[in-house]
Amino acid sequence: MKLAFICTTYNAINSKTTGGIEIFTIYLLNGLKKLGVDITLFAAGETDKGVFPGIKVVPTFSFLKDLELTPQDNRADNVLTLNYAMYQYASFAKTILKKDFDIYHFSSSQWYIPFLFSDFTSKKVVTTVHVNNLRKNTLSYLLQNFKNINIANISKFTETPFLKYKNHKVVYNGIDTSILPYGAQPKDYFAWIGRITRIKGLKEALLAARMADVKLKASGPIHFPDYFNNEIKPLLDKKRTYYPPLDLNEKGKFLSQARAVLMPVLWDEPFGLVAIEAMACGTPVIAFKRGGLKETVIDGVTGFLVDSIEEMAEKMKDVDKIDRDRCRRHVLNNFSSEVMAKNYLRYYKEI
Repeated sequence: MKLAFICTTYNAINSKTTGGIEIFTIYLLNGLKKLGVDITLFAAGETDKGVFPGIKVVPTFSFLKDLELTPQDNRADNVLTLNYAMYQYASFAKTILKKDFDIYHFSSSQWYIPFLFSDFTSKKVVTTVHVNNLRKNTLSYLLQNFKNINIANISKFTETPFLKYKNHKVVYNGIDTSILPYGAQPKDYFAWIGRITRIKGLKEALLAARMADVKLKASGPIHFPDYFNNEIKPLLDKKRTYYPPLDLNEKGKFLSQARAVLMPVLWDEPFGLVAIEAMACGTPVIAFKRGGLKETVIDGVTGFLVDSIEEMAEKMKDVDKIDRDRCRRHVLNNFSSEVMAKNYLRYYKEI
């Protein structure tokens, strides 16, 4: 099978990738490669080809040359978003014109882009809905007026708005457990990792750690400097520390040595990739009871699902009762990249 995989994300994919879509792409494509799929990845010119061994990488645009992205750019700026969207549309449009592939798989936060081309192509297209960012009426308009695109939902939670759409299927995310070490004997700290934005809940994790009087190590890219400087920095001290983004090997060590990973997210997390990365290392997860996290974390077995900062702080006292081996087996059985790749390949063949 020949697969064209179009991945247009806000960040170039490399070994220090922290974004969920970028990590998903690394794990899925390498998993599919092991199953014998002939893959061509269409992505930003700054993509690190080293994380895709044996996979052809074709640049579709450049963050620096075309989008003129700088470290000072505000990711919430509407003009930047519009310029970026143009390259996303163009990336899909140029790829779908190529005749060499059996399946065209689109992976982006703007998952709906292929629908707008559905009347102009009979090719087999899959788009993964990482997060549904369309309002109810807009989504209804899209699904009623544009057909023939196949949807992959990453959780039952994200599937809900699409239940009446015929061509959809839940395919859970997965991770490469071979690069995530098992930590049987954790060190004395809790961990937080992810993009430093308000919805990811670093501030809430710091408040919970202060409340429980425990050590917390946090790592991730600073996407909103004002939020970091005004709300995060004042909460850092000798016991609560921040580290720059980690590469995949560093992240494995960071997660495996933690007593637990905190995920007090302030939005309905569509899936929660960090949760399964942590559990793959044997590390329990204490998360707010929201979104897809209710499908990945087994309350009282692989961690705890809580409703407040206060409850999170309280559950930190019980985290050492969680069986770390059970956490890892849960991911191996349900959320490995092998399982994900097999499920996607099965979906491709069904189409």
